[in-house]
Amino acid sequence: MNPILEIVLAFLSSFGLLCLGWMLFGRLLAPWKDAHCKPVYAVVPASGAGVGLEQTVRAVKRLQMTQNRPVCVVIADDGLDATGRAVADVLAREEAWVTVRPIVDVRGIVKEYNLT
Repeated sequence: MNPILEIVLAFLSSFGLLCLGWMLFGRLLAPWKDAHCKPVYAVVPASGAGVGLEQTVRAVKRLQMTQNRPVCVVIADDGLDATGRAVADVLAREEAWVTVRPIVDVRGIVKEYNLT
């Protein structure tokens, strides 16, 4: 057999085994989704035009998909202007797990659960 072909096949085999090991190791670290798995809540403070708001929510969505965990995003409105509020409302309409709340409500929840 051609030595270059052998090297390529050895490399691809090693890479495949490495990927398989990585996936199995990731499964050990990330718990299986079950009935007792509680959602993770992410509070995203937003103000002004909501710069970076959509990117942050999309990043949480990627985290949700890779970790196979339910995630809820609470956008804490800390003075969103009309543009920022429109962005937040569109995100909340597109995704059922995204809500928009005034920051005063979110601060009350944080104090209630002593999360400060």
